[in-house]
Amino acid sequence: MTMSSNLYNIMLVDDDRAFNFLNEKIIGFEKFASNISSFVEASKALDFLREAALSNPETLPDYIFLDINMPEMDGWEFMDKFKALPQPAVDKCKVFILTSSLNPIDIEKSKTYREVKGFASKPLTTEIISFIKTEKGNQFIILT
Repeated sequence: MTMSSNLYNIMLVDDDRAFNFLNEKIIGFEKFASNISSFVEASKALDFLREAALSNPETLPDYIFLDINMPEMDGWEFMDKFKALPQPAVDKCKVFILTSSLNPIDIEKSKTYREVKGFASKPLTTEIISFIKTEKGNQFIILT
């Protein structure tokens, strides 16, 4: 995070390009990010995180907004592999589940990952961004 400007590095991981586009627009409107990386394949996002952790840790995202219902690799598989990444990535990145699922089991499962700081319904909202901006990003939040 750039301390003087309060802008963050953001990563979006969602197989739906339309939601990534919409989320990028909301992040831009809120003047929340200095950099946004969007991935429609969770495996590609993990590759990016692994490489950044090893060679360029300052490019790691401060926040990852992660869908859980994706083909190839779902959000839970992503989280299991994320926890095994080099420590700089795991320590720096705060994950918010951003999904269409309202299943209470998914909400409870998200709480079992210390890296996950919240669970919210798609799309990203100004309420979620406001929560993060007000320094409450270390508390677990559910917004549905």
